[in-house]
Amino acid sequence: MPGIILTKSATPVIGWVATLLGYIMEGIFYILNMIGIPNIGIAIIIFTIVIYMLMLPLTIKQQKFSKLSNKMNPELQAIQKKYNGKKDNDSMMAMQNETQAVYAKYGVSPMGSCVQMLIQLPIIYALYKVIYAIPAYI
Repeated sequence: MPGIILTKSATPVIGWVATLLGYIMEGIFYILNMIGIPNIGIAIIIFTIVIYMLMLPLTIKQQKFSKLSNKMNPELQAIQKKYNGKKDNDSMMAMQNETQAVYAKYGVSPMGSCVQMLIQLPIIYALYKVIYAIPAYI
């Protein structure tokens, strides 16, 4: 069985993010080394905390959207119930307009939560890649 080769990620988006995170990890390890604590375990812990702190605004937005979604759901379900079984074009347009009015009332986008998740996904995956292949990034 051949040995595992620890190299930087070559995936386009994940690789770029992993390289950036690798620089952050290297900086943290360098600072720890300068103050006399050359411990990779502590560097990983600090690195993980820093990355999650950087992602905190996205997490907060996602949680706000989730709370607003819970408030909006009864109204959206009432609209769906109102137009249940109606398949004509006018009814579908009216249902869509009422649904958009509910989203506008609460000041959210229907795709609001997806955007935060799509931003977080490559960051978390790159975080794993950097921690998995630390020798390639430090």
